[in-house]
Amino acid sequence: MAGLPSLWSRRQVNFIRTPGTSTFVMAMLIIVFGAYVLVPVVLIFANSFNLAPVGGSFDFTLEHWKLAFSDPQIFQALGNTFMVFSIYTLISFPMAVLIAWALARTRVKW
Repeated sequence: MAGLPSLWSRRQVNFIRTPGTSTFVMAMLIIVFGAYVLVPVVLIFANSFNLAPVGGSFDFTLEHWKLAFSDPQIFQALGNTFMVFSIYTLISFPMAVLIAWALARTRVKW
């Protein structure tokens, strides 16, 4: 191994790697699909403050939020939402951990 200090072994030199093409492809997929999910959520949240009709100029107001939280059933709906979320998480997270463990620790085809 010409040109390398004698203190470095071949194993240490091979440890330093540059990211491959697949790393960049995976990063781009994460960015694209992340934007695919986040952009509509941000637009819905931003438009929840808009009182103007569709196509009109943006008219910032909290009127929709006041109306929503003045309804006494909103808290029951929020409670139901969090209950469904909790049950879904308590069931799906352990299953996902078991599947991930099985894929990592066993010989699974493909």
